[in-house]
Amino acid sequence: MNHTLLMSFLHYPIVGLSHIGNVPAMDMLPAYTSQGVPPVRRDAAANRERLVAAAEAVFAEHGPNATLDDVAKAAGVGPATLYRRFANKDALVHEVLTGFFGRLVEAAEAAARGPSDRGLETFLRTVGVELAQKSGLSAPKWGELAPEAIVEELRRLSTELLTGAQRAGAVRADVTPDDVTAAIWAVRGVIGSERVDPSHRGAELWRRHLETILRGFGDGDGRSARSTV
Repeated sequence: MNHTLLMSFLHYPIVGLSHIGNVPAMDMLPAYTSQGVPPVRRDAAANRERLVAAAEAVFAEHGPNATLDDVAKAAGVGPATLYRRFANKDALVHEVLTGFFGRLVEAAEAAARGPSDRGLETFLRTVGVELAQKSGLSAPKWGELAPEAIVEELRRLSTELLTGAQRAGAVRADVTPDDVTAAIWAVRGVIGSERVDPSHRGAELWRRHLETILRGFGDGDGRSARSTV
């Protein structure tokens, strides 16, 4: 085929085809992405967001004991709708944890924008609040489902916060990133104990425990940048 003719064919405007058999008008054809697949419809995206939000609420309250049927019921959809979007429970948990850890990354970034002597403390307090409000999401058995790249970014940011606090003289020089991780584990453990012990439920003992940790991190006088038991 002549090259000029071929180019004319490719760029020839298709006008008034809506009346020809099964050929749809151009404005009726689905838009395609660069990968050759239609973009997710707006209502489908909204349904997915509603499912993830419901899953986060259910998993935060009931942890690994929650079922996909529980999530579907909370979202107000049938189980089949949920399974069309998430093949299994692990896939849905991964999606929820991606959002959860993503918010912790945002919290670390926000803390880094503040005074360096308070950044680590501010971040750890925020983590404590998030864990207390959504304790079911921190179940150890779900650790392998956490988004690795986001978790690594969180470690990097928390290490930077630690370094900034040490340079500002608010945290001892011998405190390590592993100590920060252990502090979060400790807070998570206290929160978990409060969940299963009715006598301590709602006492928020994790706040007092975190204060003890922060004082241990503190500079030479044994105090954190801001100690408020």
